Amino acid sequence: MSDDVSTRPRRRGVVHLAGWLFADLMLVLFVTSFSSIVLAAPAHPVPPTRSATPSPSPSKSLMPQKPVLVLNPQPFYINVDAAALAANVVTGQVAQNIIDQMNSQLDARGFRNAKAGLIETFGYTPSQGSASRGQAEAASINKIITGGIPSLAGALTQPYWGGGDDNKAEVEVFFFE
Repeated sequence: MSDDVSTRPRRRGVVHLAGWLFADLMLVLFVTSFSSIVLAAPAHPVPPTRSATPSPSPSKSLMPQKPVLVLNPQPFYINVDAAALAANVVTGQVAQNIIDQMNSQLDARGFRNAKAGLIETFGYTPSQGSASRGQAEAASINKIITGGIPSLAGALTQPYWGGGDDNKAEVEVFFFE
């Protein structure tokens, strides 16, 4: 039987192993040089000052606390005059009606004095073809409630379209903790 080159198992040569050895060596050199980098010291170090009495460590009560937005929205459902809101012809009576509905629901749930951080309002219209009208209604509602209810003033607002009954709106309020 003849020794056919194609049937013999191929032995890996030194050149092949040298390539892997080179790659491993480069990896080791990279990791070693990267980990040995010394960060530069500041150009003008601030000398420590000595005080006669040690300063007290700041306690949590002395440090100002940043408000935390609770990521659980509180939904409020209100009846609106969709035609007036969409046309941006909001009378004092329409605006007061929205403010009264929101205030009564805020009182009922104990959120009257809670500070709002984000308000998402869904203006309902029956079809998606009138989505822009629903968003216009929601934007008008946002303007009314942030201008008329002190605890909602200053909150970020976002108008959305929601499919549903024409004279309804949903206001989702995210309050600070």
